[in-house]
Amino acid sequence: MLNNALNILFIHDFIATFVLAAILVQLIVIDLREFRLPDRLTLPLIGMGLCLSAWREGGWPIQAAIGALVGYGVFWTIGTLYYRLRGVEVAVNSLPDPFPPPAGFRPEN
Repeated sequence: MLNNALNILFIHDFIATFVLAAILVQLIVIDLREFRLPDRLTLPLIGMGLCLSAWREGGWPIQAAIGALVGYGVFWTIGTLYYRLRGVEVAVNSLPDPFPPPAGFRPEN
């Protein structure tokens, strides 16, 4: 019984690793050509990671969700600070800005 459970765990991890590697190769090629990472490839990775974490933990992946939020928060903070200091948007945000600057906001140069 334990051997079957380990085999199932290994198969799911192998499939997830294969899918992740395939998407990362696509992202590397796109990034080298266009200097951008499309949301259509990056956003599903968040869901895939949370689903795999939930399956492995057997419940809600609280730590994985917190990690995803903290990771997003770091890049959102970098992008917001850069915009406020330089007045130029930088493409570090993978999601729409939940706190855009007020209308008419112009950073001082």
